[in-house]
Amino acid sequence: MGLIINADDFGYSKVFNAKMLDLIEKGATKSVTVLVDRLNAEQGEQVFRLKKQDDYKKVWSLGISCTPGRTLRLLAILT
Repeated sequence: MGLIINADDFGYSKVFNAKMLDLIEKGATKSVTVLVDRLNAEQGEQVFRLKKQDDYKKVWSLGISCTPGRTLRLLAILT
């Protein structure tokens, strides 16, 4: 059993996503939590880059932030 370093909250912003993708592509992290309800069309290229990381060692989890007054939406972009 080894240490898993998780990149949390992919989808929070394009800046967060860019830094996480750098860490993932350099092999510094193998775990990603995606805020699926925060993803938008402007992040499409970054989601594509994330999806290309088809390494069996990656650990994926999906998070949903429940903010009062905000419509909950799940995007099929990750499927």
